[in-house]
Amino acid sequence: MKPYLLEDKLIPVPPKVVIEIDTKADLSKYCCLEEYVQEKTQDLLDAGVEKVIWIFTKTKKVMIAERDKKWVIQN
Repeated sequence: MKPYLLEDKLIPVPPKVVIEIDTKADLSKYCCLEEYVQEKTQDLLDAGVEKVIWIFTKTKKVMIAERDKKWVIQN
């Protein structure tokens, strides 16, 4: 990844892990937060990210999603 850091472009290598904490995204085109989270998570996994971790501070829950595995929501 080091050679890409000198360029002013998107890095073509997906991260291994993405951590999301809540969201302030525009949810107007979604029926609910869950729909947005599921779509964004699937998009990240489809792009090559190995693991997506969502931390929801209001409900004190954590969701962990990995490619080809069950997604888990836990306290």
